[in-house]
Amino acid sequence: MRVGVSGATGFIGRHLCARLRARGDEVSQLVRSREKVRGKIAWDAGNGFLDLRSLEGIDAVVHLGGESIAARRWSTQQRREILDSRVSGTTFLSEQLTHLESPPDVLVSASAIGYYGDRGTEVLDESSVRGRGFLPDVCEAWEAATSEAGAAGIRVACIRTGLVLGRDGGVFAKQLPLFKLGLAGTLGSGTQFMSWISIDDEVDAIIRIVDDRRIQGPVNLTSTTPVTNKVFTRTVANALRRPAFMRIPKRVLEIGLGTDMATELLMASQFVVPKVLQDAGFNFHHETLDDALADLL
Repeated sequence: MRVGVSGATGFIGRHLCARLRARGDEVSQLVRSREKVRGKIAWDAGNGFLDLRSLEGIDAVVHLGGESIAARRWSTQQRREILDSRVSGTTFLSEQLTHLESPPDVLVSASAIGYYGDRGTEVLDESSVRGRGFLPDVCEAWEAATSEAGAAGIRVACIRTGLVLGRDGGVFAKQLPLFKLGLAGTLGSGTQFMSWISIDDEVDAIIRIVDDRRIQGPVNLTSTTPVTNKVFTRTVANALRRPAFMRIPKRVLEIGLGTDMATELLMASQFVVPKVLQDAGFNFHHETLDDALADLL
């Protein structure tokens, strides 16, 4: 297959491109440039530019771009950048794909489990309603931005990804040094559920969605076994043979990050299950956090 990937230099994108090439697929990276480079397709959503001719004959597009939600405090400007980087880019790409003489069979577009908001112990699958807050607003608009592609007959899957565990990128990689120094701790009460997935399962799930024409709509990319923050902290610390006795009060997080960011990113409880993948018979490499960490660390 020939697969176009935006966000190809990011954490998930790097692993995805490597796995696609390893199985014999041709990968074309969508890059923010106007130069013609072999294996890359120039695009600039902000300025309305996409080299459509280079996209002709593409079989699938995986869109992973977007401003990091944890890069800095959520000022009014930062909120706008987080939203615009997702919605405007996705809308532009979705519309442009409909102009191809031979559109791709599928568009796999990034989203996040932030769609569900803070839901306590409620079990959440793809049929669950959206939550309340900034992140649910962003995710709803992000997914809706694929509507042009869907209306044109392109199969669309919006991947609601949880915390991706990997050593070479993402939030978890930034946490590892603290765990290794014994400086990690439970966040707030520690009772909030965290829905995680290993980078191997994340990539394999995306490839399964590309290949499986039965899968479309929202798809949760999480493991089958969410854990509380307290259990997550203790399990990682034990895997590294380090202590993790500290507890970081919610108020400290709110002062450091801002109330909304601390509440929605770190304190929200989301017990998310990957029902669509399970119904499709997807086999996870890492069913439990212990399994994932044993392989990762």
